[in-house]
Amino acid sequence: MDQGAASGITDRLIEARRQGNAAGAVALECAPATVDDAYQVQEITAQRLGGLVAGYKIGLTAPGPRQAMGATAPIAGFLPADAILSSPASARVTARHMRVAEAELVVELARDLLPGDGPVTVADVAGAVAALYAGIEICDCRFISDDVPLPALIADNGFADRLVIGDRLDLPVDQLDTIPVRLDRSQGSSVEGSTARIDGGPLAAIAWLANHLAARGQFLRAGQKVATGSCTGITTLEADETVIVVFPGPATASFTFQQVSAEEER
Repeated sequence: MDQGAASGITDRLIEARRQGNAAGAVALECAPATVDDAYQVQEITAQRLGGLVAGYKIGLTAPGPRQAMGATAPIAGFLPADAILSSPASARVTARHMRVAEAELVVELARDLLPGDGPVTVADVAGAVAALYAGIEICDCRFISDDVPLPALIADNGFADRLVIGDRLDLPVDQLDTIPVRLDRSQGSSVEGSTARIDGGPLAAIAWLANHLAARGQFLRAGQKVATGSCTGITTLEADETVIVVFPGPATASFTFQQVSAEEER
């Protein structure tokens, strides 16, 4: 994709982020056609938004979702600093917002992660963990349709909207692959989950991300936070609903959707 076309899509996606309503949504016909083009759009978006990338989300970390999207690998999305919130958190959203929440194990990095003589390994990641947190990823779609093909999903930053950072977990890094997780809803049934949903475990997901970024001339930096993949699948919430994620400890994180009125949305 040439730079002009990628910049044009980026402009539309950034405006959709700013407006946050149907008037700002991007037509699906504008989406890039390939995964490589989609990551090009994502990278230009990060540059345009400015500031350092404060973290990343990893998506499609389970075989079922990957197969459904026609993907052969997980996907990545960047998180600017203003998208990372401390629990308890809330946000005012329009009626068009997806209102999707996912329980996530969040890893903060103690040092940069770059490939050496070979690819980044799980052992490399384990040695770079600074802290573990209970987290909630909030997802949204900037395209008019929520049913988007893989390149559109990636161009839209993997539907990343916000990441809520909750309590710190006190767990050994070699015991992260089968952590039970519960997502409690104020207007619905609880959802049981586990880090076992993440293919290979959370550290393997970060190793994939580090190698993916290296292939694109980037790297994971000390201090960045990584949401390692959904432990509870996709949960769509009601308007004005609160969600609480509970890890062992207990270590929790909470987020409340506050839907704006129709008058405010105009």
